[in-house]
Amino acid sequence: MYPRISIIVPVYNKQKQIERCILSVVKQSYKEWELILIDDGSTDDSAFIIQSYLSDSRISYFYKENGGVSSARNMGMKKASGEWIIFLDADDYFLPNALSILLDFALSHGTLIAAANFYVEHNGKRYGLCEGRKRVVKNNFRSWYFMTCYFRAGSVLFHSSIIKNHFFDESLSRYEDIKWGFDVIRGQKIAYTSDYVMIYSEDNLGLSKRSSNVLSDYSFSMTFSGVSFWEKIVLAKLLKQSLNLYPEYNIFLKERYHKYLSYLYIEQIICIFPGILMRMKRMLRKIYGIFSN
Repeated sequence: MYPRISIIVPVYNKQKQIERCILSVVKQSYKEWELILIDDGSTDDSAFIIQSYLSDSRISYFYKENGGVSSARNMGMKKASGEWIIFLDADDYFLPNALSILLDFALSHGTLIAAANFYVEHNGKRYGLCEGRKRVVKNNFRSWYFMTCYFRAGSVLFHSSIIKNHFFDESLSRYEDIKWGFDVIRGQKIAYTSDYVMIYSEDNLGLSKRSSNVLSDYSFSMTFSGVSFWEKIVLAKLLKQSLNLYPEYNIFLKERYHKYLSYLYIEQIICIFPGILMRMKRMLRKIYGIFSN
């Protein structure tokens, strides 16, 4: 018997994108799945579009008053019955073999998390984001930082046993997914494959937005103490981004994290390497391609 995969999709005013998302699930080569659509108080025709797919018994729809993506995902986890769980945003969509690739990689490596590469799509063009090779990741946070294994909703499969007790913090509205991801991957082995499994669409996104209430931004409540060096470096990167986004709070943030500002300076030195590393890998692949023809 094949294990069931629960796919959780929060929906909020996505009438233009939700059908593409649903169809990418229906067309999966792996058929043992359930699709849980959580309507987070949509006011457009999202529900009407979803209704036409509910004849498939594997697809379920739940409406709730608007509470944000974290509350929608939490509701989805409570409804999920699958042995494995994956989140997908309504803007995004799977490639046909996504579920089989992720599940096979997790099972073959004996891990409770499997991650894969994905395309970023903008104005009809796609480019790959990660540069990592197939492997069991040695250092989760270092790989996250260098983007050789990067988490994105739709590209990571979790065994239900490790996330059923990890709910999203509904008080946060920025970096809430990062906080949740960090809590989950500490101490867990991740099997990563460079195969592409989904499309992350940037066509409907704006620029990074400030939170109207800084208390709902995770960068104002991060915990540096008691975590690994590389997790501190990733947190420092988030801090750097928030210092640029909230210039009026720079003094507050620097005072709050004064014990750890050295990691901010270390990160500024380290950050030059990902770009150089990616350019070198691409150049080597190009050279290899020339000589292998």
